[in-house]
Amino acid sequence: MKARYDELNSGQAMVTGFNRSVTRSGKMVFCQWRNARISDAQGGYAGAIAMAIDVTVAYREELWRKAEHRLFESLAAGAGLAELMTILCEAVESVCEAGACCAVNLIIDGKLRRCAAPHVADVLIEAADGLTVGEESGTCGLAAFQNRELVTENLLESDAWRRFTELAVAAQVAGCWSTPIHGDEGEVVATFAAYVDRVRQPAEAELEFTRMAAQQAALIFSRFKSRETLSRNEERFRHLVQLASDWEWERDREFRLTNLHSWQEPALLDAPSLLGQPPWASGNKTLINEDWARFFERIERREPFEQAVVEYCRPDGRQAYISNRGAPFHDAAGNFSGYCGVGVDISKRFRADRIRMVERELFESMATGADVALLVDIVAEGLSGVLERAAEVVVLQPGKAGWESMAAEPGGTPMAPALIRAAEAADLQTAFEDVMRSGSPLFFEPFPDDGVNERHGRLRQAGSVSLWVVPIRDGLGIALGIVCVYAPAAELPSSSDLDWPERFVRLFVLVVERAHRRHGGRSG
Repeated sequence: MKARYDELNSGQAMVTGFNRSVTRSGKMVFCQWRNARISDAQGGYAGAIAMAIDVTVAYREELWRKAEHRLFESLAAGAGLAELMTILCEAVESVCEAGACCAVNLIIDGKLRRCAAPHVADVLIEAADGLTVGEESGTCGLAAFQNRELVTENLLESDAWRRFTELAVAAQVAGCWSTPIHGDEGEVVATFAAYVDRVRQPAEAELEFTRMAAQQAALIFSRFKSRETLSRNEERFRHLVQLASDWEWERDREFRLTNLHSWQEPALLDAPSLLGQPPWASGNKTLINEDWARFFERIERREPFEQAVVEYCRPDGRQAYISNRGAPFHDAAGNFSGYCGVGVDISKRFRADRIRMVERELFESMATGADVALLVDIVAEGLSGVLERAAEVVVLQPGKAGWESMAAEPGGTPMAPALIRAAEAADLQTAFEDVMRSGSPLFFEPFPDDGVNERHGRLRQAGSVSLWVVPIRDGLGIALGIVCVYAPAAELPSSSDLDWPERFVRLFVLVVERAHRRHGGRSG
């Protein structure tokens, strides 16, 4: 007040200001002061006259509007629940009498849980955290238990505070009132409380602002519940997508890959080499179940697609088979923006289907009396088609003049004669015979291009960098021949590749036994 009179002394005619005052009855009011200068006959300062206007209602409403504005801005910015409840607590504190501090407690599984209490003593909030709501759980717990607004004028005389009187004294809290916050179905989800430092009844305006805060809190809780429900649904949907696929992708209007997120470990696709490219621009991709031209026509018509199976050559040279499904998506204005979808690595399933196709073709050919050599080619080509790396499959049997190919073409498949000669020159006959005798597969390490070892050089000239040999034995364990897989890759085959020849052996057994029955122990 002295500062305002000093301003009047300086020559100003009128000075206004706001302050919070307490009346003799203890009621808090907001006043707007108007101080006018009184001058003497010579114009000098003779005194001042002051007038106070009670603007409590208008001032509180203005404070509340500002708090709501801050609340909505924070809500739109994605603030968390605790931050928003803190804003509400401070808003109510600003319009209550001095010495009031507010808190919001959640009700989870019938227990009080701390949410926001910016100015309440920690010792009090910590004691309430985890407290089961009931008759002796403080004002908040009892208000939640009875589902009604509750005022405790004197905590030290309240049964609900019987166990916490010492804490109330330590926290310098004498009174409290609490209002339940209801969920969408009317259940109590939280409480909004105000604690005061002296024994008193709350003013009606204070209760009204507490109720308004509880209503705002209920709306926020509802929004968060919807957001959490949406988040859970999205998480559940993403989990289902992950169970049903190995990665998700997005492509732009020109079907160029813009995003690829894989939850497969290790990732099958090499994202950096694929980003920015349409699938048909990649030379190492083949669309298995239709041609690219027809697929492109569907994309031009903005049609969804399913099970577009692509043969993909991985950076390490291994072949994989991918099934894609996708659908067009649009922006907020309804304009076509591209495609999004998921992909699945179907390599195992695709290769298993290949085995069934080979079996069907083999049995149909056997039923028509096809030549044994042709049957061998059917099985050999089938085995070559399921390997992860490009490889040449040759079926050999011991003959009078050494190892012979059981191929349809005279002299064997294109690689067979050279590989046989290289094997003979490299002294591999003994190893082949050991495989026949022991019945155990044998893998030959990649042959280095060292320029020194003649055996390595001859095998490389024949087109082989590594090979593995699998015996063909009938049900009685009698050796019938061997399956040789010659691979041009200078790396060890995968465990999957090592499994496939053994799975095809039973088909080779059928063919070789047929040859033995037809030719009296020799296949022609």
